[in-house]
Amino acid sequence: MSMDRAEFLNSIWVPYPPLEEVVHPLSLIDEQFEGWTAGRLIEMDAENRRVAIVDQGRPQSFVLERFDCLTIFRGRSQPRRHFDQALNIVLLVGDIILLKLKGLAIKEVVLLSPSSCEPPKVNCDFHMTVQWDQFVGTVRREFRKLGLIEVATPSLVKAYGVEPYLWGFETKLFPQGESFYLPTSPELSLKKLLCAGWSHFFEIKSVFRNEELSPHHQPEFHILEWYRAYRDLETLFYDLQRLLNVVVPSAFQREREIRRTTVRELFREFLNFDLQSDTSREELVRLSQKHEIHTCVEDSWDELFHRMFIEKIEPHLGHERPLWVQGYPPSQAALSRVNSEGWADRAELYWRGVEIANGYNELNDPDEYERRLKVSQQIRREANQPPLPEDPNFLKALRSGCPPAAGMALGLDRLFMILVGKTNIREIKPLTFF
Repeated sequence: MSMDRAEFLNSIWVPYPPLEEVVHPLSLIDEQFEGWTAGRLIEMDAENRRVAIVDQGRPQSFVLERFDCLTIFRGRSQPRRHFDQALNIVLLVGDIILLKLKGLAIKEVVLLSPSSCEPPKVNCDFHMTVQWDQFVGTVRREFRKLGLIEVATPSLVKAYGVEPYLWGFETKLFPQGESFYLPTSPELSLKKLLCAGWSHFFEIKSVFRNEELSPHHQPEFHILEWYRAYRDLETLFYDLQRLLNVVVPSAFQREREIRRTTVRELFREFLNFDLQSDTSREELVRLSQKHEIHTCVEDSWDELFHRMFIEKIEPHLGHERPLWVQGYPPSQAALSRVNSEGWADRAELYWRGVEIANGYNELNDPDEYERRLKVSQQIRREANQPPLPEDPNFLKALRSGCPPAAGMALGLDRLFMILVGKTNIREIKPLTFF
Protein backbone atom coordinates (compact mmCIF):
# COMPACT_ATOMS: atom_id res chain seq x y z
CA MET A 1 0.00 0.00 0.00
CA SER A 2 1.37 3.40 -0.96
CA MET A 3 0.56 6.40 1.21
CA ASP A 4 2.31 9.62 2.18
CA ARG A 5 2.29 11.44 5.52
CA ALA A 6 -0.20 14.12 4.50
CA GLU A 7 -2.73 11.51 3.34
CA PHE A 8 -2.24 9.55 6.53
CA LEU A 9 -2.78 12.61 8.75
CA ASN A 10 -5.82 13.81 6.79
CA SER A 11 -7.66 10.58 6.07
CA ILE A 12 -6.67 7.98 8.65
CA TRP A 13 -5.07 9.50 11.76
CA VAL A 14 -7.38 10.59 14.57
CA PRO A 15 -6.05 14.06 15.45
CA TYR A 16 -4.47 14.28 18.89
CA PRO A 17 -5.91 11.07 20.30
CA PRO A 18 -6.70 10.88 24.02
CA LEU A 19 -4.21 8.97 26.13
CA GLU A 20 -5.80 5.77 27.40
CA GLU A 21 -2.68 3.79 28.36
CA VAL A 22 -0.53 3.93 31.49
CA VAL A 23 2.74 5.47 30.29
CA HIS A 24 5.94 4.46 32.06
CA PRO A 25 9.03 6.69 32.14
CA LEU A 26 12.04 5.67 30.08
CA SER A 27 14.06 5.19 33.25
CA LEU A 28 11.95 2.08 34.03
CA ILE A 29 12.41 0.39 30.66
CA ASP A 30 14.57 -2.76 30.59
CA GLU A 31 14.65 -6.09 28.77
CA GLN A 32 11.90 -7.49 31.03
CA PHE A 33 9.55 -4.54 30.55
CA GLU A 34 6.14 -4.98 28.95
CA GLY A 35 3.86 -2.00 28.53
CA TRP A 36 3.78 1.56 27.19
CA THR A 37 6.26 4.42 27.09
CA ALA A 38 6.33 7.72 25.19
CA GLY A 39 8.55 10.58 24.09
CA ARG A 40 9.76 12.71 21.19
CA LEU A 41 11.10 10.82 18.18
CA ILE A 42 14.76 11.80 17.72
CA GLU A 43 16.08 9.14 15.32
CA MET A 44 14.81 6.60 12.77
CA ASP A 45 17.14 4.02 11.26
CA ALA A 46 15.19 2.11 8.63
CA GLU A 47 18.10 -0.09 7.65
CA ASN A 48 18.56 -1.43 11.16
CA ARG A 49 14.88 -1.01 12.08
CA ARG A 50 15.70 1.16 15.10
CA VAL A 51 13.76 4.04 16.64
CA ALA A 52 15.02 6.38 19.36
CA ILE A 53 12.92 8.68 21.54
CA VAL A 54 13.78 11.13 24.32
CA ASP A 55 11.90 12.24 27.43
CA GLN A 56 13.18 14.48 30.24
CA GLY A 57 16.62 14.47 28.67
CA ARG A 58 16.89 10.67 28.63
CA PRO A 59 17.26 9.06 25.16
CA GLN A 60 16.40 5.41 24.57
CA SER A 61 16.63 3.25 21.46
CA PHE A 62 14.21 0.45 20.51
CA VAL A 63 14.01 -2.09 17.66
CA LEU A 64 11.19 -2.87 15.22
CA GLU A 65 11.05 -6.65 14.87
CA ARG A 66 9.42 -6.45 11.38
CA PHE A 67 8.13 -3.54 9.39
CA ASP A 68 5.18 -5.48 8.09
CA CYS A 69 3.82 -6.08 11.59
CA LEU A 70 4.22 -2.52 12.84
CA THR A 71 0.78 -1.24 13.81
CA ILE A 72 -0.08 2.45 13.81
CA PHE A 73 -3.60 2.50 15.18
CA ARG A 74 -6.53 4.72 16.17
CA GLY A 75 -7.34 5.50 12.55
CA ARG A 76 -10.67 6.79 11.29
CA SER A 77 -11.38 3.93 8.89
CA GLN A 78 -10.63 1.06 11.26
CA PRO A 79 -9.22 0.69 14.80
CA ARG A 80 -6.03 -1.04 13.61
CA ARG A 81 -4.20 -0.60 10.31
CA HIS A 82 -0.94 -2.11 9.11
CA PHE A 83 1.50 -0.15 6.96
CA ASP A 84 4.38 -1.68 5.09
CA GLN A 85 7.43 0.55 5.68
CA ALA A 86 5.23 2.74 7.90
CA LEU A 87 8.27 4.05 9.75
CA ASN A 88 9.28 6.09 6.72
CA ILE A 89 5.74 6.93 5.56
CA VAL A 90 3.95 8.56 8.47
CA LEU A 91 6.52 9.39 11.12
CA LEU A 92 9.01 12.27 11.19
CA VAL A 93 11.78 13.11 13.63
CA GLY A 94 10.20 15.47 16.17
CA ASP A 95 6.85 13.65 16.44
CA ILE A 96 5.52 12.78 19.90
CA ILE A 97 4.82 9.06 19.86
CA LEU A 98 3.55 6.32 22.15
CA LEU A 99 5.22 2.91 22.01
CA LYS A 100 3.97 -0.47 23.14
CA LEU A 101 7.01 -2.52 24.11
CA LYS A 102 7.95 -6.03 24.99
CA GLY A 103 11.41 -5.68 26.38
CA LEU A 104 13.18 -3.32 23.98
CA ALA A 105 11.10 -4.42 20.96
CA ILE A 106 8.36 -2.21 19.53
CA LYS A 107 4.99 -3.89 19.09
CA GLU A 108 2.75 -0.91 18.35
CA VAL A 109 3.07 2.81 17.73
CA VAL A 110 0.58 5.62 18.32
CA LEU A 111 1.21 9.05 16.83
CA LEU A 112 0.13 11.41 19.61
CA SER A 113 1.24 14.76 18.20
CA PRO A 114 2.87 15.35 14.79
CA SER A 115 5.71 17.85 14.53
CA SER A 116 5.60 20.51 11.84
CA CYS A 117 8.35 22.82 13.12
CA GLU A 118 11.34 22.88 15.44
CA PRO A 119 10.63 22.40 19.18
CA PRO A 120 11.44 25.27 21.59
CA LYS A 121 15.12 26.02 22.02
CA VAL A 122 16.52 25.70 25.53
CA ASN A 123 19.75 27.08 26.95
CA CYS A 124 20.72 24.08 29.04
CA ASP A 125 20.07 20.36 28.98
CA PHE A 126 17.72 18.46 31.25
CA HIS A 127 20.61 17.21 33.38
CA MET A 128 21.41 20.82 34.36
CA THR A 129 17.79 21.33 35.43
CA VAL A 130 17.97 18.20 37.58
CA GLN A 131 21.13 19.54 39.22
CA TRP A 132 19.40 22.87 39.90
CA ASP A 133 16.43 21.09 41.48
CA GLN A 134 18.75 19.07 43.73
CA PHE A 135 20.75 22.20 44.63
CA VAL A 136 17.67 24.20 45.67
CA GLY A 137 16.38 21.20 47.63
CA THR A 138 19.68 20.97 49.50
CA VAL A 139 19.64 24.69 50.34
CA ARG A 140 16.07 24.44 51.61
CA ARG A 141 16.87 21.42 53.81
CA GLU A 142 19.95 23.06 55.32
CA PHE A 143 18.12 26.21 56.34
CA ARG A 144 15.36 24.18 57.91
CA LYS A 145 18.04 22.29 59.83
CA LEU A 146 19.25 25.67 61.10
CA GLY A 147 15.82 26.13 62.67
CA LEU A 148 14.55 28.74 60.21
CA ILE A 149 11.03 28.51 58.82
CA GLU A 150 10.25 29.12 55.15
CA VAL A 151 7.86 31.96 54.32
CA ALA A 152 6.26 33.32 51.14
CA THR A 153 5.90 37.07 50.58
CA PRO A 154 4.00 38.96 47.83
CA SER A 155 5.32 39.28 44.29
CA LEU A 156 3.48 42.57 43.82
CA VAL A 157 4.69 45.28 46.20
CA LYS A 158 4.19 49.02 46.73
CA ALA A 159 7.91 49.78 46.93
CA TYR A 160 11.04 47.83 46.10
CA GLY A 161 13.88 49.52 48.01
CA VAL A 162 15.70 52.63 49.14
CA GLU A 163 18.85 52.56 46.97
CA PRO A 164 18.83 55.44 44.41
CA TYR A 165 20.23 53.35 41.56
CA LEU A 166 17.70 50.52 41.90
CA TRP A 167 15.15 49.97 39.14
CA GLY A 168 12.09 47.77 39.27
CA PHE A 169 9.32 46.71 36.90
CA GLU A 170 5.95 48.48 37.26
CA THR A 171 2.47 47.12 36.65
CA LYS A 172 -1.01 48.58 37.11
CA LEU A 173 -3.87 47.09 39.10
CA PHE A 174 -6.99 46.81 36.96
CA PRO A 175 -9.31 48.72 36.92
CA GLN A 176 -8.16 51.21 39.56
CA GLY A 177 -4.82 51.91 37.85
CA GLU A 178 -2.88 51.73 41.13
CA SER A 179 0.85 51.09 40.65
CA PHE A 180 2.53 47.96 41.96
CA TYR A 181 6.04 46.62 41.35
CA LEU A 182 7.73 43.27 41.01
CA PRO A 183 10.09 42.89 43.99
CA THR A 184 13.81 43.51 43.47
CA SER A 185 14.17 41.45 46.63
CA PRO A 186 11.75 40.38 49.37
CA GLU A 187 13.63 42.63 51.82
CA LEU A 188 10.90 45.11 52.77
CA SER A 189 8.25 42.41 53.09
CA LEU A 190 10.48 40.19 55.22
CA LYS A 191 11.36 43.10 57.51
CA LYS A 192 7.66 43.68 58.07
CA LEU A 193 7.59 40.12 59.43
CA LEU A 194 10.44 41.04 61.79
CA CYS A 195 8.33 43.93 63.04
CA ALA A 196 5.35 41.58 63.41
CA GLY A 197 7.31 39.41 65.83
CA TRP A 198 8.80 36.71 63.60
CA SER A 199 12.40 36.09 64.55
CA HIS A 200 14.07 33.52 62.28
CA PHE A 201 12.89 32.72 58.75
CA PHE A 202 13.95 32.47 55.11
CA GLU A 203 12.50 32.73 51.63
CA ILE A 204 13.55 31.40 48.22
CA LYS A 205 12.03 33.74 45.66
CA SER A 206 12.12 34.87 42.03
CA VAL A 207 12.95 38.59 41.97
CA PHE A 208 13.23 41.19 39.23
CA ARG A 209 15.69 44.02 38.54
CA ASN A 210 15.59 46.25 35.51
CA GLU A 211 19.34 46.48 35.05
CA GLU A 212 21.84 46.01 32.26
CA LEU A 213 22.22 42.42 31.07
CA SER A 214 25.53 40.73 31.80
CA PRO A 215 26.96 37.21 32.16
CA HIS A 216 26.07 37.46 35.87
CA HIS A 217 22.69 39.19 35.64
CA GLN A 218 19.29 38.49 34.13
CA PRO A 219 16.20 40.64 34.84
CA GLU A 220 14.65 37.66 36.65
CA PHE A 221 16.67 35.60 39.09
CA HIS A 222 16.41 33.65 42.35
CA ILE A 223 17.27 34.93 45.80
CA LEU A 224 17.64 33.13 49.10
CA GLU A 225 17.03 35.70 51.83
CA TRP A 226 17.04 35.02 55.55
CA TYR A 227 16.78 36.94 58.82
CA ARG A 228 17.68 36.31 62.43
CA ALA A 229 16.34 38.61 65.13
CA TYR A 230 18.62 39.34 68.11
CA ARG A 231 21.66 38.10 66.12
CA ASP A 232 24.35 39.85 64.08
CA LEU A 233 26.40 39.35 60.91
CA GLU A 234 28.71 36.97 62.70
CA THR A 235 25.86 34.47 62.96
CA LEU A 236 25.08 34.85 59.25
CA PHE A 237 28.75 34.25 58.44
CA TYR A 238 28.49 30.84 60.07
CA ASP A 239 25.20 30.16 58.28
CA LEU A 240 26.99 30.80 54.98
CA GLN A 241 29.98 28.72 56.00
CA ARG A 242 27.72 25.80 56.87
CA LEU A 243 25.90 26.11 53.53
CA LEU A 244 29.14 26.10 51.52
CA ASN A 245 30.35 23.08 53.45
CA VAL A 246 27.30 21.24 52.15
CA VAL A 247 26.90 22.46 48.55
CA VAL A 248 30.55 22.77 47.50
CA PRO A 249 32.00 19.38 46.51
CA SER A 250 34.37 17.93 49.08
CA ALA A 251 37.06 17.69 46.40
CA PHE A 252 37.27 21.50 46.54
CA GLN A 253 38.10 21.54 50.23
CA ARG A 254 39.93 24.89 50.12
CA GLU A 255 37.00 26.58 48.42
CA ARG A 256 34.69 25.49 51.22
CA GLU A 257 36.48 27.79 53.67
CA ILE A 258 35.55 31.50 53.74
CA ARG A 259 38.34 34.06 54.15
CA ARG A 260 37.66 37.44 55.79
CA THR A 261 38.72 40.98 54.92
CA THR A 262 37.43 44.57 54.93
CA VAL A 263 36.88 47.17 52.24
CA ARG A 264 39.64 49.26 53.81
CA GLU A 265 42.13 46.35 53.55
CA LEU A 266 41.18 45.78 49.90
CA PHE A 267 41.87 49.42 49.05
CA ARG A 268 45.28 49.08 50.67
CA GLU A 269 46.03 45.85 48.80
CA PHE A 270 44.91 46.79 45.30
CA LEU A 271 45.05 50.60 45.23
CA ASN A 272 47.72 51.34 47.88
CA PHE A 273 45.31 53.75 49.55
CA ASP A 274 44.14 54.04 53.17
CA LEU A 275 40.40 54.48 52.74
CA GLN A 276 38.66 56.14 55.68
CA SER A 277 34.98 56.33 56.51
CA ASP A 278 35.19 60.08 55.86
CA THR A 279 37.48 60.05 52.79
CA SER A 280 36.55 63.03 50.60
CA ARG A 281 35.36 63.04 47.00
CA GLU A 282 38.47 64.99 45.98
CA GLU A 283 40.68 62.25 47.38
CA LEU A 284 38.79 59.66 45.35
CA VAL A 285 39.14 61.76 42.19
CA ARG A 286 42.93 61.93 42.65
CA LEU A 287 43.08 58.20 43.38
CA SER A 288 41.04 57.42 40.25
CA GLN A 289 43.31 59.57 38.09
CA LYS A 290 46.39 57.91 39.58
CA HIS A 291 45.07 54.49 38.54
CA GLU A 292 43.81 55.72 35.14
CA ILE A 293 40.15 55.26 36.00
CA HIS A 294 37.77 57.46 34.05
CA THR A 295 36.21 60.39 35.97
CA CYS A 296 33.99 63.33 35.10
CA VAL A 297 32.92 66.43 37.01
CA GLU A 298 29.41 65.03 37.59
CA ASP A 299 30.66 61.91 39.37
CA SER A 300 29.37 61.51 42.92
CA TRP A 301 31.39 59.97 45.74
CA ASP A 302 29.49 56.72 45.33
CA GLU A 303 30.00 56.60 41.55
CA LEU A 304 33.75 57.04 41.99
CA PHE A 305 33.85 54.36 44.69
CA HIS A 306 31.84 51.89 42.58
CA ARG A 307 33.98 52.41 39.51
CA MET A 308 37.23 51.81 41.40
CA PHE A 309 35.85 48.82 43.22
CA ILE A 310 34.43 47.17 40.11
CA GLU A 311 37.42 47.85 37.84
CA LYS A 312 40.37 47.40 40.18
CA ILE A 313 39.24 45.24 43.10
CA GLU A 314 36.23 43.05 42.38
CA PRO A 315 37.79 40.91 39.60
CA HIS A 316 40.45 39.70 42.08
CA LEU A 317 38.12 38.62 44.85
CA GLY A 318 37.47 35.09 46.00
CA HIS A 319 39.48 33.17 43.42
CA GLU A 320 41.35 30.94 45.84
CA ARG A 321 38.36 30.60 48.15
CA PRO A 322 35.19 32.56 48.99
CA LEU A 323 35.86 35.98 50.50
CA TRP A 324 33.75 37.75 53.15
CA VAL A 325 34.14 41.53 52.77
CA GLN A 326 32.92 43.68 55.66
CA GLY A 327 33.01 47.32 56.69
CA TYR A 328 31.64 49.42 53.81
CA PRO A 329 31.70 53.23 53.58
CA PRO A 330 28.67 54.80 55.30
CA SER A 331 27.17 56.01 52.02
CA GLN A 332 27.05 52.34 50.98
CA ALA A 333 25.01 51.35 54.02
CA ALA A 334 21.67 50.93 52.17
CA LEU A 335 19.50 49.56 55.01
CA SER A 336 22.32 48.51 57.33
CA ARG A 337 23.44 50.14 60.55
CA VAL A 338 26.50 52.38 60.69
CA ASN A 339 28.83 51.37 63.54
CA SER A 340 30.59 53.57 66.09
CA GLU A 341 33.71 53.75 63.88
CA GLY A 342 31.70 55.20 61.01
CA TRP A 343 31.59 52.09 58.77
CA ALA A 344 28.44 50.45 57.49
CA ASP A 345 27.67 47.12 59.18
CA ARG A 346 27.38 45.43 55.82
CA ALA A 347 29.12 42.34 54.41
CA GLU A 348 29.31 40.79 50.95
CA LEU A 349 30.50 37.36 49.90
CA TYR A 350 32.61 37.09 46.75
CA TRP A 351 33.62 33.95 44.96
CA ARG A 352 35.68 33.80 41.77
CA GLY A 353 35.23 37.51 41.19
CA VAL A 354 31.43 37.39 41.53
CA GLU A 355 29.33 38.91 44.30
CA ILE A 356 27.27 36.05 45.74
CA ALA A 357 25.65 37.47 48.87
CA ASN A 358 24.94 40.77 50.61
CA GLY A 359 24.04 41.11 54.30
CA TYR A 360 23.40 43.73 56.98
CA ASN A 361 23.18 44.32 60.64
CA GLU A 362 19.76 45.73 59.95
CA LEU A 363 18.78 49.36 60.34
CA ASN A 364 15.78 49.51 62.69
CA ASP A 365 15.69 53.27 63.31
CA PRO A 366 12.64 54.65 61.46
CA ASP A 367 13.92 58.24 61.49
CA GLU A 368 17.23 57.19 59.92
CA TYR A 369 15.36 55.13 57.33
CA GLU A 370 13.23 58.16 56.46
CA ARG A 371 16.36 60.33 56.17
CA ARG A 372 18.09 57.85 53.83
CA LEU A 373 15.00 57.59 51.64
CA LYS A 374 14.96 61.39 51.30
CA VAL A 375 18.63 61.36 50.27
CA SER A 376 17.92 58.72 47.64
CA GLN A 377 14.97 60.69 46.31
CA GLN A 378 17.15 63.80 46.07
CA ILE A 379 19.76 61.87 44.07
CA ARG A 380 17.00 60.71 41.69
CA ARG A 381 15.71 64.26 41.25
CA GLU A 382 19.17 65.62 40.49
CA ALA A 383 19.59 62.90 37.85
CA ASN A 384 16.17 63.77 36.34
CA GLN A 385 14.90 60.30 37.24
CA PRO A 386 11.43 59.45 38.55
CA PRO A 387 11.21 59.09 42.34
CA LEU A 388 11.49 55.76 44.08
CA PRO A 389 8.08 54.31 44.94
CA GLU A 390 7.38 54.47 48.67
CA ASP A 391 5.47 52.13 50.97
CA PRO A 392 4.14 54.06 53.99
CA ASN A 393 3.27 50.76 55.66
CA PHE A 394 6.97 49.87 55.84
CA LEU A 395 7.81 53.06 57.75
CA LYS A 396 4.79 52.42 59.97
CA ALA A 397 6.07 48.89 60.64
CA LEU A 398 9.46 50.27 61.71
CA ARG A 399 7.76 52.78 63.99
CA SER A 400 5.86 49.93 65.64
CA GLY A 401 9.24 48.55 66.76
CA CYS A 402 11.73 46.38 64.90
CA PRO A 403 14.10 44.16 66.87
CA PRO A 404 17.87 44.23 66.32
CA ALA A 405 18.49 41.69 63.58
CA ALA A 406 20.79 40.50 60.84
CA GLY A 407 19.69 39.63 57.33
CA MET A 408 21.30 38.37 54.15
CA ALA A 409 20.36 37.87 50.51
CA LEU A 410 22.19 35.25 48.44
CA GLY A 411 21.96 34.95 44.65
CA LEU A 412 21.15 31.28 44.11
CA ASP A 413 21.66 31.45 40.33
CA ARG A 414 25.16 32.89 40.74
CA LEU A 415 26.18 30.36 43.37
CA PHE A 416 24.88 27.47 41.28
CA MET A 417 26.57 28.87 38.15
CA ILE A 418 29.92 28.74 39.94
CA LEU A 419 29.30 25.27 41.37
CA VAL A 420 28.65 23.77 37.92
CA GLY A 421 31.50 25.67 36.23
CA LYS A 422 29.46 28.01 34.00
CA THR A 423 30.49 31.58 33.15
CA ASN A 424 27.13 32.89 31.93
CA ILE A 425 23.91 32.77 33.92
CA ARG A 426 21.96 31.90 30.75
CA GLU A 427 23.71 28.53 30.67
CA ILE A 428 21.88 27.34 33.79
CA LYS A 429 18.38 28.50 32.79
CA PRO A 430 16.32 26.37 30.39
CA LEU A 431 14.31 29.32 29.05
CA THR A 432 15.12 33.04 29.01
CA PHE A 433 13.79 35.99 27.06
CA PHE A 434 17.17 37.73 26.91
